[in-house]
Amino acid sequence: MMNGNRELDSMVNSSHSVNNLFRNGTMNLNMLHQFDSTGTELSMDVDYTHYNSTNNQLFGNNSYNASGQALGLERIRGIFQEQ
Repeated sequence: MMNGNRELDSMVNSSHSVNNLFRNGTMNLNMLHQFDSTGTELSMDVDYTHYNSTNNQLFGNNSYNASGQALGLERIRGIFQEQ
């Protein structure tokens, strides 16, 4: 980052790590039955969908002054689960 005189004031080094796991599934069932020759019929459609996601995240920010001395370390962890 620069100060008002456009001189180096501080630096920030950011990193992140993400681990994703997706488990998805879909099932479809179709049936048709004809009862007689007159065209009478019965049909059935069944659909099923399952969605599951887990998302773990880790963000890190290291702050330094213009001389390269460490000013601070910040870690943010996020865990997202949907079932």
